Amino acid sequence: MAPPPPRHQGAPGGRHRRPGERDFGRLKGAFALNPRGKLYTEENVKDRLAVRDLLSELRDGGLMTGGPPAFGKKDCQAFADQLDRFLIRRLKEERF
Repeated sequence: MAPPPPRHQGAPGGRHRRPGERDFGRLKGAFALNPRGKLYTEENVKDRLAVRDLLSELRDGGLMTGGPPAFGKKDCQAFADQLDRFLIRRLKEERF
């Protein structure tokens, strides 16, 4: 039997994190872009946290299985488009 994967140390609230686990609570005042082109901001992070918690409860209760659809060309293009829009907007804000 293989040992469990290592966990990250120093997570808030004493909770250890698994490699690759997302912590949207740390986004306050920051911006993040997920691989599918979804931009997370201070304005929408609370909604994202609520969805994350709900989905976690559904998975833990066995009411939901599986994950998101496979990553495809459409997702890659959505990421590139959102990144372009974000960078252009930030550059314009810095100029004024």
